[in-house]
Amino acid sequence: MDIDLNNIKPSVLAFVKRAYEKEAAIEILDCILPYDINAKFRILDIPGIVIIESRLNGLEIIRILKKCFVSQAKRIIPISDVVKSNPTEIINNVIKLSKEMENRGTKFKIELKSYDRSNTYRPIIDIIARKLITENGWIVKLKEPEVIIFIHIFNDEAFISVVKRGEVWELKEYL
Repeated sequence: MDIDLNNIKPSVLAFVKRAYEKEAAIEILDCILPYDINAKFRILDIPGIVIIESRLNGLEIIRILKKCFVSQAKRIIPISDVVKSNPTEIINNVIKLSKEMENRGTKFKIELKSYDRSNTYRPIIDIIARKLITENGWIVKLKEPEVIIFIHIFNDEAFISVVKRGEVWELKEYL
């Protein structure tokens, strides 16, 4: 059996209890390893954040985790793509990913979090929202949107997720 380790990519972003990053990562991997024995984790310098890398895509991992209780994580988001953290690449990637989703009238919201201590990324929310409204015919709805766009920026890379509302794993659903 030939295993191509190059297919391992960031699949989900896990927000976990601070100081329990390793325990949370192991708990998540315990659920994933029966489906992908090469899955691994990466703990960032930012407390409370773990990246799970796998050959499985993020939505497959979320489906697995919905059947497997994870106590150390608060929220797990599938990663649609990873790009360089420059505003133009982020905007273009979000627009490209949004075209693969629902059509006109889709209600959406954008959540952006930059961990590099700069506010230079804040204006891209407005640019993306304007483009989604004019080009896709989407509608901003902050409460109970159909699609959520997550943008998490860490120094040199930006993790982008364009997901339907039920495609995010949250601990509060299990309590």
